[in-house]
Amino acid sequence: MTREENEGNYHPVCGGLPPLKIKSIPVDGKETGIDRLDEILADVAQLDLHDNDAIREALLRIAGKYNYIPPGMADAYAAALLITYKTRIVE
Repeated sequence: MTREENEGNYHPVCGGLPPLKIKSIPVDGKETGIDRLDEILADVAQLDLHDNDAIREALLRIAGKYNYIPPGMADAYAAALLITYKTRIVE
């Protein structure tokens, strides 16, 4: 396959997988796009976790597979993802 034929299969900046479906959530007061948010929430729900710390850890780990999470912002992302999880999945 030539480069031209493969064009569009990879993210043009980072070379990784292109975003599939980005949804925004507020992270530290700023709207932030999270790729595959619904998939992340569903994957964590299937783990049937009940402890907030375990849920936060799982959300961050799975979200990190598809999204760059700056190391200094990990706690803010985890908090935002937990709020989103509790709002969309638990309630």
